[in-house]
Amino acid sequence: MIESLACGTPVVSFDVCSAREILVQYNCGRVVPQGDYAGLVRELATLARNTFLRNALGVHGSQTARELSIQRGLWDNTSICTEILQEKHTTNVSIPFMQKVSLTTPTKGQGLPQAESPFIAMTVGYRILIIGYVVLYNISIPGFQDILYNSSVPLVQWRFLISVIYEFLVFLPILYYRPNYGWLHPLVFPTVYGLAKSLASRPDQLLAPFLFTETSGRIIEHEALQGWSQESLAWAMLKGQLIAMIALVTYYLGFFFGPQLRIPHFKFLKPRNVAPKALTVIACSVVIFLVFMQFRGGLTAHLTSWGQGSRFEALEGFGIVIALIQCGMVASLIWFAFDRTASRNPLFWAAVLFSVPVNFFTGGSRSAVVYAGCMFLMIWIMRNRKIPQGKIAILGIATIVLLGLLGQLRRRGVIAPFPTQR
Repeated sequence: MIESLACGTPVVSFDVCSAREILVQYNCGRVVPQGDYAGLVRELATLARNTFLRNALGVHGSQTARELSIQRGLWDNTSICTEILQEKHTTNVSIPFMQKVSLTTPTKGQGLPQAESPFIAMTVGYRILIIGYVVLYNISIPGFQDILYNSSVPLVQWRFLISVIYEFLVFLPILYYRPNYGWLHPLVFPTVYGLAKSLASRPDQLLAPFLFTETSGRIIEHEALQGWSQESLAWAMLKGQLIAMIALVTYYLGFFFGPQLRIPHFKFLKPRNVAPKALTVIACSVVIFLVFMQFRGGLTAHLTSWGQGSRFEALEGFGIVIALIQCGMVASLIWFAFDRTASRNPLFWAAVLFSVPVNFFTGGSRSAVVYAGCMFLMIWIMRNRKIPQGKIAILGIATIVLLGLLGQLRRRGVIAPFPTQR
């Protein structure tokens, strides 16, 4: 088995010896119950059809073989410890309906662990939570608002109908979830990301079920279509919704029925001395930031200049300088991605705590701060192959508080509000 993994070949095996510990824990193959020949054929057929999954398992297999060749002397002790843990029926402590099957302890009646998905498996509880949120906040509440308060708005029924169809199409991969899908799957991640971004930018919408009766009739407005009549704006919005729906259907058709292109594989040497290199880039970004602030007349003068128009006008011509300063945050992300011990290094946290405010004070974009946090979280998820419920809750609360504080800062006298980017 190890020899096949070393060649980059995904393995399908009966649940014998250490097959489960290797193939499941390292996500490099499939395991079926001993004697289940029909299941063995089914898993082989799945890998034969799914090129992306086959290649992903093969890459993990070659990495696993290299790792196990180093740890071969310790593997027997690891297997003994695993058997002891299984006898004690250890389970993960988490919210029950969102609990993820343990990588080393199969739960009776649940088949193979969900961690086999290369895209980080999404549990049933999370899918129910997302679908319930969409039905309540994206369909039910807007529908009641349109019926009660916006019946006089042109084409409101048609626009609501198209929006419901569009929401159904967007969440179709979550409604009809497949075992090889996951949080980071290209059909799922954009939808989840859009929901998270919408909720982070407007957390007050969670109170909509209690406040929607206070909504008054809406007037259709568009910043780029000043002077248009309500009916013309309604037709424009309806056409835009139809175009978005057709584009989404075309995307699905191409994904499911289009040609399966060969995925290129590139081999890169593992970087060495990541921490010193990252610190060097961060130090250079610090120097560039200080020189830039000196050139702008100090931090206060730099921030005040945004109030004399828009911050795009104030920062016009400094794009290259801003990009060089933001390389400090990129270096922190690379450091965290390639060095598993980075989170235990005080210099790493000092670099992150410096890069975050520098990114905001350089360009004034709150999203740059939020995106950095999301990237750190995504790296952690890819590395540990699970969804950290506690970390996501903390990040969500911190994001809402941070967006509010930075928004207040921009609305104060030193920083003018910027309406088009959050």
